[in-house]
Amino acid sequence: MKDVQEIKKVIGYLHEEINSLENHLKNIQDKCDHQYEENNYYKKCTKCQQIKVLYF
Repeated sequence: MKDVQEIKKVIGYLHEEINSLENHLKNIQDKCDHQYEENNYYKKCTKCQQIKVLYF
């Protein structure tokens, strides 16, 4: 069984990795020339998968 400190270290590393990937995704979506498909509730870019909720 892994030591508690070792598990917390892995969790910290995974949090950092997730933050890095979220920042990378945001950069991609900020630079995208969006082409949206819409329905009654949201629109979604076919290139970068960004979703924007439509409010009525």
